[in-house]
Amino acid sequence: MSIDTGKKAAIGSHTAIKFREIADGIWLECDDSATDQLISASLDYTVTLSKTTADDRQLLEQFANNLVQDLGEHIAGLVKLNASDIQAMTMHNIADGYCARIELGKSGQTLKLVLSAPILTAIRRCQCPVFERSEQPDRLRIADVVANVKIDFDALLGTAHLSAADVRIIEKGDIIVLDRKSNAPVQLADRRGQIIGYAKLQQEGESLVLSALISGG
Repeated sequence: MSIDTGKKAAIGSHTAIKFREIADGIWLECDDSATDQLISASLDYTVTLSKTTADDRQLLEQFANNLVQDLGEHIAGLVKLNASDIQAMTMHNIADGYCARIELGKSGQTLKLVLSAPILTAIRRCQCPVFERSEQPDRLRIADVVANVKIDFDALLGTAHLSAADVRIIEKGDIIVLDRKSNAPVQLADRRGQIIGYAKLQQEGESLVLSALISGG
């Protein structure tokens, strides 16, 4: 199943955005150039392409770049990944097994994309047919804001979409949307509902900085 929003992506030169339900309640966002073969391969968790062609590599690079864009600038900075330089991308959540990794063989002949199902929820899950990516540059999606914190709350990946002006509880499994025009803090909570900290987006020079203050742990 696919849903064409008729919208153009806000980042890059992508064409019309489509949503495909690739599993029960899991939606994959892709543009017109994404192929069924690539989507199917991601569902199989692992695909190894030996002697990859230029088209093969371009598709995987585009898919990886789109994934990073959807996970937000914070993740992109952490993994230092862009369309022209794919070396390695690794994200993980020890408790739930989130994992996304891209490997390029030293010989340049083998390109492997490894995805686990939960990471696909970071692209879109459940709400995606009704949530349209803003074409205005005043909103920024953020993921994995509390990585490496010693608490059962490692990544914000999934369904929730909110403004930083809305002080709401966010559980693990959520992806948050912070309004660049607001610096109101957003509450972070574990699955038991206990508030463990706050996330805040602020401007520092020409950079947008996401900070997470975690209490206890």
